[in-house]
Amino acid sequence: MKHKSEPNSPNFIRKSSSHDEEKLLKLKDQRYTWPLTFRDLRKPMNLLIQGEKDGIDYLRVIIDMYLPEYRKANKNGILPSSLVGKEKEIFGNIEEIYQFHQHFVTELELYKNNPTDVGCAFVNNIQRIRDIYCEYTINKEQNGAIHHEAETVRFFTQILHKFSGNNNKPINSHLDFVYYKEKNFNVNFDSVLMWPVQRLFKYSMLLNELIQFAPYEIKEIKIVKEDIDGITSYANGIVKLADIEDFTVTSDDIFCMADEFVVTEPKRVFKREKEYQVFLFETSILLTKKEKNEKNSMRYVFKDQIMLNDVHLVEHLNDVHLVEHVDNGKNKFGLRKLNVVSSSDNTTIFKAINEKVQLQWIKKLREFTVAIDPNQDPSLSKKSSTTTLANDNYRSSFRSPHSYSSSRPSSSTTDPSSNRNSRSSRDSCEIPHSNGI
Repeated sequence: MKHKSEPNSPNFIRKSSSHDEEKLLKLKDQRYTWPLTFRDLRKPMNLLIQGEKDGIDYLRVIIDMYLPEYRKANKNGILPSSLVGKEKEIFGNIEEIYQFHQHFVTELELYKNNPTDVGCAFVNNIQRIRDIYCEYTINKEQNGAIHHEAETVRFFTQILHKFSGNNNKPINSHLDFVYYKEKNFNVNFDSVLMWPVQRLFKYSMLLNELIQFAPYEIKEIKIVKEDIDGITSYANGIVKLADIEDFTVTSDDIFCMADEFVVTEPKRVFKREKEYQVFLFETSILLTKKEKNEKNSMRYVFKDQIMLNDVHLVEHLNDVHLVEHVDNGKNKFGLRKLNVVSSSDNTTIFKAINEKVQLQWIKKLREFTVAIDPNQDPSLSKKSSTTTLANDNYRSSFRSPHSYSSSRPSSSTTDPSSNRNSRSSRDSCEIPHSNGI
């Protein structure tokens, strides 16, 4: 079916206000023509769907060959001793990831002709994506060395040679190695295990292209891209938590994120600026010093803990009820003790590596400190409650390394031909909790 190029074509725009229509017409005159825009949107959308299908083919090599052969060798007592009892460490939750992508590709295909709405497919599944990918990434970070051990490489290479060199297929398998060769797929064991990690980066890249070429702002795609970008960082932070010395992280400590900062502590007379690995929880901040241990791997030595109910945020936003000012041009923000004289002598200053990190931390600290500050202005209390409720589901995903559960919320398929075609209902997919995630 040939798509019309008029700006009011239902294939291209949402049912919107006159203001939106003006904006679209202006964009058409300035940068886009409708046929070009639709073609540019089609390309990342098609790559998104095809990449999902290719990924399922990749993962099927593990599900139909590597994993069954591992279990068979273990059952028959011929598994190399170094691999015995290591299924979880080697494969992680790869079966769960495979099952998810089999489901997710069907949702993406629903938006094939409506690429600007594909953000809804991600929103409806973002909690599940976060859960399964955090679990997989954490396991791979903590146990990845086993994949490169000589006995591991030898065992799985023998499996690949056994089935790829002839027509002998694993039992109950539909693997076609001729197909993999034609597609130029590298199906050695380590490469296949890397696909889930690489998929997150591919999601981010393709979502960014959709944002770039869309003829109007698509808020839900921007939100989802930020969420996808944060998954790997969050998982790496969880891994680092396990390496903190002289401090015990409990299941009550709800972890949010971690980054490196140059920190200026007011209580220090000499060498006030120090580089710290900083961990943010809902109720506190941990300052740790990154050092190498005797095995030349990183450890994080606990230095200080700042309770968020003892401080207020000092940042660049002009809100007299909540903040004071620091130099925004240097990617800084501060935490000042409550009920003390406003002075740099009472403020811990954090200098981020870039503005993006600075703004991410300010956003979360504003949410956490506003929510628990008993002395805040009453007019802001209502605003804070609304913000907190709107983020309850997102915040519930922050977990300590001791509280990761294998239970997963179910995801419901969303038909883009349903009432999401109205602007008001489409906006409901912008916040994950509105879909029961």
